[in-house]
Amino acid sequence: MIAGLLPHLARDLDVTVPAIGHLVTAFSLAYAIGAPTIAMLTAGLELRRLLAIVMAGFSIANLLAALAPSYAELLIARLLLALAAASFMPAASGYAAALGGPERRGRALSTVTNGLTLAIIAGVPLGVLVGERFGWRATFLCVAGLATLSLLGILVGTPSQPPISTAGLGERLALAKRPDMMAILATSVLTVSATFTLYTYLGVFLADVAGIRPQGLALVLFGFGVASAAGTRLGGTAADHWGADHAVIAGGGLTVLAYLVLSLGAALEPARAMRVMLPAILLWGLAS
Repeated sequence: MIAGLLPHLARDLDVTVPAIGHLVTAFSLAYAIGAPTIAMLTAGLELRRLLAIVMAGFSIANLLAALAPSYAELLIARLLLALAAASFMPAASGYAAALGGPERRGRALSTVTNGLTLAIIAGVPLGVLVGERFGWRATFLCVAGLATLSLLGILVGTPSQPPISTAGLGERLALAKRPDMMAILATSVLTVSATFTLYTYLGVFLADVAGIRPQGLALVLFGFGVASAAGTRLGGTAADHWGADHAVIAGGGLTVLAYLVLSLGAALEPARAMRVMLPAILLWGLAS
């Protein structure tokens, strides 16, 4: 969400833009470590209760971020947000699978995934527009409000579900010993790292080389989200028809092409740069 708000955060907190970018790194590390750890620690907790506790924590963490007086306090709030998010997504997926039953498990899980995709499509550009109009703190306040509505929905509209079985530490570490699993993990880490390294600073990059305004950035991020959603659907279809290996190779190749065009576009004058880079950004979203 903060990808389009880096300059505003940097000015208000009197730190550099790269320092604000570290908030994304801290969030990601906390999420990566927290997701499996919290899943094991909360294995015996009833799912509806777990979802409610985590969503309440997510709302409070957003309030703390909105009220953070300094960079250190905002960093702590971001870490709490990451831990809440890392707890919610596995629990939500498990709840959806249990609620849908074996015959509707795929559709139930796809609903959770589609919600995440919709957040990327609409949430990031809306965050830019709200942050530009009312300040970055208003963006966190809006998310806190949405999280509170979600909490009410969980409490009122969802039935109880018993805990689901969770893989233990030994089972997880055993997977790390398999070369095929490590190859998949390495591919995922490198691909997603490349994507978010650029995505985090995309607003700063486009403002510098193309002079794009916040309203234009919101449209670009919206286009990226739509392209990503389409790419997710096409990727699944391509994997079914031509095999996962071919789909991954095609996606990786198109992503490299998009990065190359973005690099070359940065050398053009601002008036022409966006004409070259916008198709590359859409291709990047589609491929990655």
